[in-house]
Amino acid sequence: MSRQYLTLGPTPCDETCYPNTGDKKMQRIEMSAYQRQLLRVMSLEFGDNLCVGLIIKTFPHDSGSYSEVCVVYNDHPQEIAQAFWLESNCPENWDGEAEKELKEAGHIAYIPKNLDVMQREDDPIGYTAPNHIADCEDIDDYNEILDEIDPGIKYEQ
Repeated sequence: MSRQYLTLGPTPCDETCYPNTGDKKMQRIEMSAYQRQLLRVMSLEFGDNLCVGLIIKTFPHDSGSYSEVCVVYNDHPQEIAQAFWLESNCPENWDGEAEKELKEAGHIAYIPKNLDVMQREDDPIGYTAPNHIADCEDIDDYNEILDEIDPGIKYEQ
C-alpha cells in the first residue's frame, strides 16, 4: 500500500487566508484551526469508521514555500472513498468552534473593531481584516497576546 494525499487548502474556500508573504505563525494558526474543523466534519460523517488522517504539508515554490492542510490515505477502497468525500465536502466557512480558536489564538481577523492595523515593515502586502471582528476591552492585554504570536504586529486606537 502506498500513502497518498490530497490538498484541501490552508483555510475554508470562502475565507480569507493570511498571505504567504506574511507571518508563518499566523498561517499555522489558520491551518491548525482548519485541520481541527475538518476532523469535526469527518467525525460527524464517518464516526468510528474514520480511517484517514489530516496533516499540514509544506510545498516548495519559486518564491519560497507554502503550506496546506492535506488528507492522507492508503490505497484501500474505504480510505480512498473517505479522502475524496472530504475533498468534495470541505466547509466553505469557519464554524463557530474554529472562529473561537482563531480569536483565542489572537488571529489578526479578530482584532478589536475600534483598533487600526499598523502596516508591518516586513509584510508589504499587509492584511485586511474582515468585518466580523471581535470586541476588546483592553488594548494592552490584546497586544500582549499578539506579541507572543508575532512581535511585528501592534494595534493602536
